[in-house]
Amino acid sequence: MTKAGRNTETNLTNNTSNHSTTQPIEQVQKLVESVEQIWQSSSGLTRSISILRWIGYALLILAAFDFITILIPPNFRNPAWELQIYGELIERVPVPLIGLGLVFLGERDDRSKWELHLLRVLSWLSLITAIVFFLMIPLNVFNTIRLDRVSNEQITTQAQQGTQVIQNIRTQLEQVSTPEQMEQLLAALNGGRAPDIQNDEQFQQAKEQLSSFVTQGETALKTQAQTTRSNQRLGLFKTSIKWSLGALIAGVLFGMIWRGTRWTRSRRKKSR
Repeated sequence: MTKAGRNTETNLTNNTSNHSTTQPIEQVQKLVESVEQIWQSSSGLTRSISILRWIGYALLILAAFDFITILIPPNFRNPAWELQIYGELIERVPVPLIGLGLVFLGERDDRSKWELHLLRVLSWLSLITAIVFFLMIPLNVFNTIRLDRVSNEQITTQAQQGTQVIQNIRTQLEQVSTPEQMEQLLAALNGGRAPDIQNDEQFQQAKEQLSSFVTQGETALKTQAQTTRSNQRLGLFKTSIKWSLGALIAGVLFGMIWRGTRWTRSRRKKSR
């Protein structure tokens, strides 16, 4: 082999050795950069989770204040008040649900000891809240039936009072036998104003018109009472079904939160 060939072979060997030495160094540098990016991303995610947790605690505190305000002053044994409170609690359920979801975010990561104890309490409170909402469903049905009965009695009483007034007018109309008596009756019904009845023909016309008006008023009163009763019952039962379904969904969600936070109720196993 010539001298030039040996020099060429030596240069190729040196280049190959330098390239093989540089390649692992570049891989290590890329690995270090990847680890730094992951660390920065993890640090930013941890800070974001911490902020979301504090937002969750704030929502829970606001929800607690709101619930206390709703329940004060209490007026138990009043079906209308109980039904109203029931509806207001159902409509405010999303706030504590969102608050609990944010508080439990990230499980045990970056938690202090006092916070873990607090999370355990919140987990059990979620179960208690779920049971309360489930128990509120039959209570809502019972109060709906009670309120419907009370409303029906009020409508019936008002209809009876109106019917009694109409019956009194009919009785007085049957006792009227002269134009003067008819004028007095019309004046009493019309705030002191009455037409001037001059003959028997006008008297009969006035009597027939008043009798027809009384009959129409009685029919309209019965129709109005029936319509009012139907509308109130329909609205009451629609609202009751809506709130019962809301309580069912809320109870299921709170139960799922309790079940999904079993890690707060179990101690972490220590590694040997």
